[in-house]
Amino acid sequence: MSISDFIKKEEGLRLKAYLDQAGIPTIGYGTIIFEDGRRVKLGDTITPDVAESLLNTDIGRRWSAIKHVIKVPTTDNQKIAIISLVYNIGVGGFIGSTLLKRINLNDTEANIRAAFAMWNKITVKGKRIENKGLTARRKREADLFFS
Repeated sequence: MSISDFIKKEEGLRLKAYLDQAGIPTIGYGTIIFEDGRRVKLGDTITPDVAESLLNTDIGRRWSAIKHVIKVPTTDNQKIAIISLVYNIGVGGFIGSTLLKRINLNDTEANIRAAFAMWNKITVKGKRIENKGLTARRKREADLFFS
């Protein structure tokens, strides 16, 4: 499975901007910023081809931003799992994460899975709450990481 196929399955396709579960205007396969740097706003629409282009640009940018901080060899499935997480939580979140530290230490499977699972919350009205969809996604990413 390719990274774009994995993220497409996780994110789903929306051609009209909507508010995600955290209230952030989002479009396509989870895009929040267009290629020209503009933030997505409600009322924006795109085509499937534009959504695909945005996804591929987002994937490339995120991998370029994080590949230097991963200090251990990774399999293709591990890269897909990591990029999927970073696509969802952002580069900054990953670079400072317990997950990155545990990956770089070649920590135990249980500890790395637990670090994936930490990223299952969204902020709603200033409060961090667990999101069942993110809990399930983090499990799928961890399962892929160890497959």
